[in-house]
Amino acid sequence: MKIIGFLDVVNGFAGLVCCNITTGFAEWCLFLENVVCECFLYVSKLRLLVIDQAKNQGVKKYPLVLMLEPLFKCNLACAGCGKIDYPDDILDKRLSVQECLDAVDECGAPMVSIPGGEPLIHKEMPQIVEGIIARKKFVYLCTNALLLRKRIDDYKPSPYLTFSVHLDGNRDRHDTSVCQKGVFDIAVEAIKLALSKGFSCHCQLHAVSG
Repeated sequence: MKIIGFLDVVNGFAGLVCCNITTGFAEWCLFLENVVCECFLYVSKLRLLVIDQAKNQGVKKYPLVLMLEPLFKCNLACAGCGKIDYPDDILDKRLSVQECLDAVDECGAPMVSIPGGEPLIHKEMPQIVEGIIARKKFVYLCTNALLLRKRIDDYKPSPYLTFSVHLDGNRDRHDTSVCQKGVFDIAVEAIKLALSKGFSCHCQLHAVSG
C-alpha cells in the first residue's frame, strides 16, 4: 500500500502551521477540510487492508491501532491532564523495549500510537520505535516537542514514522493550554527542524473545556 500521498498531506499541514498564516479564513477552512478528507481516506484504505488480511486468515475481530504508553511522566503540567497526578512511584515506571515490542506483537495492529506522558523522556524510545518499524508497523510518536531538537538525531526518517506534535491553536491559546509560556515557539521550530531532516510530522489538537 502506498502511503506517500498521506505523508505529503500531513507534512503540508505541519508546514502550514509553521508559517505565518496570511490566507483568508475561507481558504484555511478549505485546506483543513481537504486534510481531514485525505486522512479519513488513508485510514479507510488501511482499514480495508486489515480487513482483507483478517478475512484471509479467518479472523473476525481485529485491532486497527495499539495505544502504547511506555511511561506516564511528562515535562509539562497541562491543564486538564490527569496523568501528572499519579504518585511518583507510578510516574517513575517505564516499560522496557522488550515489553513494548511484546505488546506490539501480541496486539497485531498495523498502527502504533505512542502517547505519554512525554515519550521522548524515555531513554530507550529510539530502540522501541526502531523495533516497531522493523515489524513494518506505522508509528505515531506523540510529543510536546520540548525535547525534539535534542533527541531528533536519535531517529531516522521513515515512511513508517510520524512525529505527532501537540499544538492547541495559536501561540497564546497553546501556551495557556500547556500552562507554560514559550512552548508554542519551541514546538513550531522543532516541527520545522523535523521537516527539514525529512521526517513526517502532523499536529494534534487537544480540546479542553473551561
